[in-house]
Amino acid sequence: LMPLIHQGLTDSEEFVIVKAIEAFTSLTRSGLLRKTNIVGGLLQDILPLLLHPNVWIRYAASGFIMGLAESFSPADIQCTLLPSLRSYVRHPVLQLNQSLVLLDALVP
Repeated sequence: LMPLIHQGLTDSEEFVIVKAIEAFTSLTRSGLLRKTNIVGGLLQDILPLLLHPNVWIRYAASGFIMGLAESFSPADIQCTLLPSLRSYVRHPVLQLNQSLVLLDALVP
């Protein structure tokens, strides 16, 4: 199932990309994805979508980041998530539990 959902991240239809990100968000929030799978590649595939021109894809990607922040420990957030976000935001983001805070900090 994971390879099929992952393939949806590179689909030409934006609706499919949004649904693939939402599926990964649901799997992450329910604890069905291992941290090694997320950090190993999934995070690096979804982070560039934070800068996608389509607003729904950006919202879905920020929702995934919020889902990670909910399931990660504070140490994982500081050591893994925030350093990965650094190149996509204008200023450091301290609060990852609100989508608008992350979306406002994104590089234009």
